[in-house]
Amino acid sequence: WSDGETRLWSDPFLSPKRPRYPRRYQPLGPADFPETRHAVLLTHTHPDHFDPASLLRFPDDTLFLVPVIERESLLSVNVRLRLEQLGFRRVVALAWGERRAVGGFEVVALPFYGEQPLGWGASAPLAEWNRGNTWAVRDRRGRQTVLLADSGSDPRMPVLDHARRLRRELGRVDALFANHRRWTLYPPQYLVGSVPQYLCYVPDADLAARQRIMLEPGELAAVAETLGARWVVP
Repeated sequence: WSDGETRLWSDPFLSPKRPRYPRRYQPLGPADFPETRHAVLLTHTHPDHFDPASLLRFPDDTLFLVPVIERESLLSVNVRLRLEQLGFRRVVALAWGERRAVGGFEVVALPFYGEQPLGWGASAPLAEWNRGNTWAVRDRRGRQTVLLADSGSDPRMPVLDHARRLRRELGRVDALFANHRRWTLYPPQYLVGSVPQYLCYVPDADLAARQRIMLEPGELAAVAETLGARWVVP
């Protein structure tokens, strides 16, 4: 998002420029845009969303809005502490429901449901959660975007109940950015993914049970309809 002066990013994962790419089709980074002020929204601390190599391309006075993570675990890194250790000076942790004005935008921290080790329908409670935020961004013209990253149902909240609650609290959404996954996986497959630590949290009785930890395409369509979204970017 940009208001002409501030550019707002979410979970930036930035590739370096390389000679093997066409000259006019190179990856973009903060230095390639005219705005002098940048702000970054982070949803959670999985390596495909919290990438220090990408974040270090931003100036040290960049504003970071991050989830509240009071205690680190195998599932969640204390992102505020780690960003400060990387040298960033403006890191703000927002709890669910908190708001922040950023340039010409209002940003709202929303709940993060989904992508938990036990998946939806797990019978055993989790001692720890993959903690994070999703985000709503409203511009000066009232246009509203909701960003649901790696979202879905989990033992705390069915995703459609969450969507209905967001519609009541936020009103109609113009654009919805969200994941969708067409496949399920068995817990041992975590070992070859970005979150191998998830296998530590799956009870032995569930090792042979397929897990669905993110939205499937039909659920994404239902969420979009519930929010009244004019555009969906999967």
